[in-house]
Amino acid sequence: MNAMPPLPDAAPQNIPNHLGWSIAVTVIAAFATFCTCCGLGAIPGAIAIFFSTQVNSKLRQGDLAGARSAATVAKILCWVTVGLALLCVVYLAWSIHSAGGIDQFEVMFREAVEQAQRQR
Repeated sequence: MNAMPPLPDAAPQNIPNHLGWSIAVTVIAAFATFCTCCGLGAIPGAIAIFFSTQVNSKLRQGDLAGARSAATVAKILCWVTVGLALLCVVYLAWSIHSAGGIDQFEVMFREAVEQAQRQR
C-alpha cells in the first residue's frame, strides 16, 4: 500500500507574530483611552505585545503548537484592543455631541484651562 507521509501543519514562516499590529493598536488605544480618561484600553494591547514576542522564540525552540497558540492569543487581544479603542472613540464623540457640539466643547475646554491657570 502506498501511503503518503503527513504534510506538516504549518511551516514556521507561515505563523505571523502580529507584533507590528500589537504595537500599533496599543499606541492608538492608549491615545484613545487617554482622551476619555479610561486608561484600560491599552492593557490588552500590552499583553498582545507580550504574546507576539513569544511567537518567534517558540519557533526557534521548535514549538510549533506553542507558536500557533501565542499567535492566536495575540491576534484575539489585538481585536479586543481595537474594539476598546473604537468604543472610546464612540464615547468621546457622544460626549462632545451631548455637550452641545464641538463649539460648546471648545468653550468648556477653554474655561477649564483658564480655571487651571487661575489656580496656579
